[in-house]
Amino acid sequence: MLYKCIFTIRFNNDRSWADNEAYWITAHSKLVANLPGVVKYIQNRKVAQFGNADADAITGANQWDAVAELYFENKAAFDALVADGTWDKVMEDSIFADMEHTGAGIVQEIRFK
Repeated sequence: MLYKCIFTIRFNNDRSWADNEAYWITAHSKLVANLPGVVKYIQNRKVAQFGNADADAITGANQWDAVAELYFENKAAFDALVADGTWDKVMEDSIFADMEHTGAGIVQEIRFK
């Protein structure tokens, strides 16, 4: 069974929204996608609020700016990254994120369709 982590990301206010997003999509994604044991990595960029079609109105506002889904082969693969310090490097590379307002958790995916 895959081991899945979800991250609700709020971008760092010390950099522009565009700079944070660009770093997340380019440099950070390469680091994460190439981690041992990662089988799928999905980035979801918020483009609008419900009831608001203007994407510019969401930048720097609300609870989160993006969501990342990270799938590992199993829990042991994730634990190995934590044990050898690799996960610390991922966290250090997360310069785009406001870590005080970024959430993370291990989830169980339940599909209905």
